[in-house]
Amino acid sequence: MKKETIHLICMIILCIVTIPFVTYAQEQPSKPRRRLVEIVEETPEPEPEAPLTDCGYNRPIKVAGFVFNPPFSWVERTDKDALTTYGYSLDVFKKIADKMGWKYESVGFTSYDETLGALKRGEIDLILSAYLPQGLGYGITPVYPAYFTNIVTVYFHKGKSIPFHSIEELANFRGIMRREENLYRLFKNKKTLANLKLRQVTPSQKAFEMLLNDEADYLIGSPYAIEAELRRFKLKNDIISSQVVVLEGGGSLFFVLSSNTSCVALKEQLSKEVKEYLYSGVAESEIRSAIDTWGEEFRNEPGLLSTNHQQEQTNDEVIDESENDFEDEEDE
Repeated sequence: MKKETIHLICMIILCIVTIPFVTYAQEQPSKPRRRLVEIVEETPEPEPEAPLTDCGYNRPIKVAGFVFNPPFSWVERTDKDALTTYGYSLDVFKKIADKMGWKYESVGFTSYDETLGALKRGEIDLILSAYLPQGLGYGITPVYPAYFTNIVTVYFHKGKSIPFHSIEELANFRGIMRREENLYRLFKNKKTLANLKLRQVTPSQKAFEMLLNDEADYLIGSPYAIEAELRRFKLKNDIISSQVVVLEGGGSLFFVLSSNTSCVALKEQLSKEVKEYLYSGVAESEIRSAIDTWGEEFRNEPGLLSTNHQQEQTNDEVIDESENDFEDEEDE
C-alpha cells in the first residue's frame, strides 16, 4: 500500500475519534469568571454595658470620713438624730458621683476607729479621707492616686518659736497633736515619736488653749486643717507656722473602699475620676473655699484668748495623761 494512502486512512480514523469530544465540550455551558466581591457587614449598635455592680445604682454608696477635721470632713447630727459627714472630701466625692450617676448616702460615726471598723466589716462602702491607706490593715481597698496632696508641719505661739530643722530636735520640748487629725498614723517610725514629749489632745479647742497658755511648746498639724481652726478661733495672728515640713506628702488624702462590699468593683472607675479631678487643677481653690465656708460658720462667735490660770485637765479633754501615747497606738 502506498504511503499516501496509509497517511489518509490514519487522518480519517483520528477525526472519527476526536469529533465526539469536541461536540461534548461545545455543548457544556461556560463557567462564569470569578469575581472578588467585598462584603461589608453591618455592625450592630452596641448594647449599653451593664453596671459592674449594683452599688451606686440599685443601692446608694455609704460613705463616711473624719469625725472632726475641717475643712476635710466633720460629722454633724441631723434633725432625725442621725450622724452625717460634711466637708471638702464629701464635696469631691459628690462631684464624681454626680458625674457617674451614682447614688450615695453620707453617714457618720463618733470616732475614726469606729469608722474604720465599719468599713472593714462592710457596714459602709467607702471612707472619704484616709492617710497612707496601706497602713490601715486588712479588709480595705485603697483608691490611687490621692485626691488631695498635703504636708505636715509645726506651729508655735507667736513670739515663742523654737529654731529647728528636724522634728528630732524638739525632743526636749512639749509637743501636742490634735487627735481629730489622726496624724499619729502617718509616722511609720514610732520610735522617733517615742523620744518626743508628744501628746494627743482633744477637743481641738483644748489644743490651741494649751499652746496659748504655754502648756505646750509646739503643735504638729497639716496647714489646711490648722488654718480652718485658726479662722474659727480668731487666732490667725497668734499662732504661726514654722514652715518646716516634718512629713512631705504625708497628709495626702485617699478614698478607701471596703473589700467586703460590692462597691469594691468601682475601684478602677473611681481611680480614673480622681485623676481627672487632679488634672482639672481646681483642688486648691475648692479647699480654700471650704476653709472660707468653715470660718464663716463661726464669724459671730468669740475667739480664744490666752489665760494665765491652769485649766483643769480631764480624761475627756486629754486622752492620755502620759507624756507619750504613741507606743501603745495600734492600727486595727
